[in-house]
Amino acid sequence: MPEPDTLATIREALAQGVSVNYRTSPDDALLLVDEILAHSPALREAAKQEPDPQAIRRLRVYKDAAREAKRLAYKRLRVYKTDTEQLSDLTARLAKLPQETPVEEVCRAAEEIAGLHVSTRERLSALTEFTDYITRVLGSAETVLDVGCGLYPLLFPFPVLPAVRHYVAADSDEASVEALQAFARHMPCLVPRRWNIADGWGGLAGSLAQPKADVAFLFKVIPVVARQRKASLSVLAQTPATRWLVTGSTVSMTKRRSIARRERGALHRFIADAGRTVLDERIIGEELVLMV
Repeated sequence: MPEPDTLATIREALAQGVSVNYRTSPDDALLLVDEILAHSPALREAAKQEPDPQAIRRLRVYKDAAREAKRLAYKRLRVYKTDTEQLSDLTARLAKLPQETPVEEVCRAAEEIAGLHVSTRERLSALTEFTDYITRVLGSAETVLDVGCGLYPLLFPFPVLPAVRHYVAADSDEASVEALQAFARHMPCLVPRRWNIADGWGGLAGSLAQPKADVAFLFKVIPVVARQRKASLSVLAQTPATRWLVTGSTVSMTKRRSIARRERGALHRFIADAGRTVLDERIIGEELVLMV
């Protein structure tokens, strides 16, 4: 008779293959594997008939399941917003908070929303260090332009940077902009704008309080544009700000491997082509950060 835990052993082996190679937790990997097993009656039947897990791992049906688990993990990790319905629900909840709601409660609600965005969530483990650095860099800066902002403005330390009077947050994603608009009811200096790089800077005409912002944020934007829309780098090279804070990833969004060298190369090529100078460079958490 087969051991009763044969299927459990196979399940754990499949999940380990996912979590070791891809940026997903063991628990999430198990949930993903359960989806695969639910649609693989042949593998479940093999676990009933064969008591040796090692023998099952040599079967074609197991190898097919392992490939499908990795394919599904990669596909899901490539999605920036993992739960559109939840984003909508949390945005509606934030929008309903009364104006007199304490700023701490507003910021907690905003942080919960920010955690739904992969790029922003990756920053959470080093958020304190990242925030401290931004606070030092901004100093007395009054205007900020956040290009391709995603949901990061929900984490920006508005309460400790009262000098910032005008923060323009530009992104092409409608749902992200709606979340920022709900937050802006409580942070009047935040100006969310739906913007596409193809529109050029004329698409933000009237949004900036002055011809140039004091500081522009280009968080994880340049390497993506360089790979997907290289011609649009010329638009980013004209980002209207005196200083830029530019970042790239040091670890792949999907697999557990370093991409620091590739990202650093893309950033430095862009900065040189734009005729700018790097004033400071460091790694914070999983992010390469350059002050330009």
